[in-house]
Amino acid sequence: MVKRVTTKVIEEVETDEDEEPASPLLRRRTSRKGWFIWRAGLLLAILAALAWFAPTIISTTGLWKPLLGTFVPPLAGRVDAGSLSLGWMSPIVVKDLLVRDEAGEVLAQIGVARSEKTLLSLAQNQSNLGKFTVDEPQGRIVLRSDGSNVEDLIAQFAKEFPPQDAKSSAAIPSFSLTLTRGTMQLEDQVAGQRWELAGVQLDADFPKTQGPRTAKLTAVIKHLPGAVGKAAIGKN
Repeated sequence: MVKRVTTKVIEEVETDEDEEPASPLLRRRTSRKGWFIWRAGLLLAILAALAWFAPTIISTTGLWKPLLGTFVPPLAGRVDAGSLSLGWMSPIVVKDLLVRDEAGEVLAQIGVARSEKTLLSLAQNQSNLGKFTVDEPQGRIVLRSDGSNVEDLIAQFAKEFPPQDAKSSAAIPSFSLTLTRGTMQLEDQVAGQRWELAGVQLDADFPKTQGPRTAKLTAVIKHLPGAVGKAAIGKN
């Protein structure tokens, strides 16, 4: 009789005696590192989203008004707008812009003002602002014996932003401006006369260099009857 012998082969897996399981302290450090990276990534994503939507938030919530007063004090509380459109990938559009003088009277009103470049392009290249178009602007200049309402505003700007030396290296940005269908009222309180510039069309170019500025202005001038001080433009 032939006996069958079954041999069991046991495979032994050699393990590296030098390899030791990770200690609890090492596992905690790895976990903390992953948690920190995750939190940092989330924070960066939130900041990026806020930066992207910041122009829209500023324009739709009216936050632009206190910001304008902070960065341009002479205009604090004097500027209002029916609507303001801001977006990184779109041009700036302002509708029904209203500017008042020190006495609270309307100094200027603009139907629509828009930039040719997008907000992102303006931020990236502040030395060349491109073209700005203003449609249906209205203005009112009041001449007094001691100056005018426009001079008052200019004086406040000069006080807040002193003119730089002509030799200063600070670059003056270049831009062009187009005004269409404008109206300007001129009131001379000394002479007791009033005039109006109607159908104002202006094309002006302000290059970055110190060369001559060019502009083309057309308008119809007419004398306005009536008592001085009764004229008004826009909304009061």
